[in-house]
Amino acid sequence: MPMPSAAPTRVHRVWTAGILLQRWLGELALALREESYQPDPIRRVFIPKANGKLRSLGISTVRVCMTATMLVLEPIFEADLGPKSAMYGSC
Repeated sequence: MPMPSAAPTRVHRVWTAGILLQRWLGELALALREESYQPDPIRRVFIPKANGKLRSLGISTVRVCMTATMLVLEPIFEADLGPKSAMYGSC
């Protein structure tokens, strides 16, 4: 008989992460509605180049906010566009 483990199972960790994500997205939605959202500053990472120098790379911290906004707005605009209209991509 296997011994009970104190470590959380993978299912429990995924479930917990899902709850935390839902809570965070709810707080983000509220901040956006109240117009109180303040994005974090761009994360700066330095990547080594072949010549030994470092290249600065800025990583946007508002990616989730931008994606959530796109998921809400995209169907609205797609419903209004004709079949030959394209905002991006090939026709």
